[in-house]
Amino acid sequence: MGYLSQKKHETRKNVFLYGVLVLTALLSVVSLWMPGFKIFFFNLFHLYLLSFIMIGYSLLIGRYKTALIFVVMFLVDYTQLSSSVNLFSSDKYSGSKNVELVFASETDFSKSFSESKKSSGVLILAKDYLAPYVKASFDGSLVTFIRVDFRGANGKQYRKIFKHLRQFVIKQDNPVIIFGEFGTPAWSRPFRRFLNKTGLGVKNKLIFTAGAKYNILTTPSYYVLGFQEMGVSDISIEETDKSKLIKTRISFNPINS
Repeated sequence: MGYLSQKKHETRKNVFLYGVLVLTALLSVVSLWMPGFKIFFFNLFHLYLLSFIMIGYSLLIGRYKTALIFVVMFLVDYTQLSSSVNLFSSDKYSGSKNVELVFASETDFSKSFSESKKSSGVLILAKDYLAPYVKASFDGSLVTFIRVDFRGANGKQYRKIFKHLRQFVIKQDNPVIIFGEFGTPAWSRPFRRFLNKTGLGVKNKLIFTAGAKYNILTTPSYYVLGFQEMGVSDISIEETDKSKLIKTRISFNPINS
């Protein structure tokens, strides 16, 4: 490679590297105030992945100071994410009771509780957004299971949805487990506020349900929320003719009131 060609190559490399550095830095700062930001498909999770990739690229070409800056942004993004979700592994728990939760648009999830179901109903959270629930008994202790599907909701609807869902949860005098498609990432501000006020936590690892099975360019929005003495032992996605079937096996200890 001639001198001029080599110089042009270095210039293009610098333009790319510092362009991505500035963009990543700006978005990392934005995420501190707007963790739920989304630009087309790009969100905080993809910013986290981009920072990680750029660390490796910077080290590969010998730009160690630039790599250090990307490390700082990677840690900022990781902290933002890990405070709300489990990235690559679910919360494991070995309890005395195990239940398989099945999520699909056409599936009646209450069939999983045919022997333990005590009561059931439907929550009206916002226009066109309902959430069926079941109260099941385990060794004399009630647990409320709520199945949600909020895909397609907008910002105004989410405020109503989380408000009404929160009001129902805090009125229960028994543990609550919520699962399904929330349609928004757990690190978004309304979702974070809901988790903080209800004391529930995300128990499953991130899974991608839109498009291909491992399409990381989509936004992970399927979550299992639960109480402290509860975890996810297995979670899988099965393709059906009509939709995806998500099976989640949870384990927990009944909490007697």
